[in-house]
Amino acid sequence: MRRRFAFTTLLVLGCGRPPAPEEPPATGPTADARPAADARPPLHFIDAGPVGAPKKLPAPIRLDVIAFDQTADGAVIVLGQSRSHPVQQGWKGYLINEHGKRVANSDFVITSVSDRDARAKVTMSPDQIEAAPRAVITGP
Repeated sequence: MRRRFAFTTLLVLGCGRPPAPEEPPATGPTADARPAADARPPLHFIDAGPVGAPKKLPAPIRLDVIAFDQTADGAVIVLGQSRSHPVQQGWKGYLINEHGKRVANSDFVITSVSDRDARAKVTMSPDQIEAAPRAVITGP
C-alpha cells in the first residue's frame, strides 16, 4: 500500500514521467527568420529640446493700414509699423473693422518689410479695405 501511495504521488507530481524527447533545431524555410535579440540595431531618439514650457509665440500685433495700391487681382496694403512692434516677412495676419471684428476673406502674408512699414497682398476691393482700417499680425 505504501508503494502504491508513493507511485501515485510521483505520477501526480510529474516525477514518474519520462522526459519529452527534444526536437532538433529547425533549419531551412521553416526556421525562424528573425535575428536574435542581441542583433537588433540600437534605437535612435530625436532630440526635441529641453522638456518644459512650450515655445512662446509672439503676441498678436495691431497695426494701422496707412495706404493701399489696387492691383488686377486685389490690392497691396501698406501697414505702418514702429520699432516697438517689429514685423518680419512671412508672418500672417488679417484685417479688422473699426469695432475690432475680423473681416471675412482678409487673410494675408507679409511680403516685404522696411523700417517704417510692412506690405502684404489681399484679395479685397478698395471699399472693403477702407472699411477695415486696422490689421492684426499673428506671427509666423
